[in-house]
Amino acid sequence: MAEPEMFTEISALLGAIGKAFELTGDDAVKAIEAGHITLTMKTDDSGQHFVEVDYQGMTAQIYHGAIRHAPISASG
Repeated sequence: MAEPEMFTEISALLGAIGKAFELTGDDAVKAIEAGHITLTMKTDDSGQHFVEVDYQGMTAQIYHGAIRHAPISASG
């Protein structure tokens, strides 16, 4: 049976989310389904597209091949 369209890309995104927040892929899926993780498509100042991911007060920017974390504030 053929893989569904975009399966590889979605799997890679879920893996990156897990890596960014030290979750397993399954835990990332469960957190998304429960509404604990939000995803927003954005474009940075240099025109590169990324997915901004928010989870438990933390933010990561997932680019093709890279994960960038928002700086941690002194209070957090």
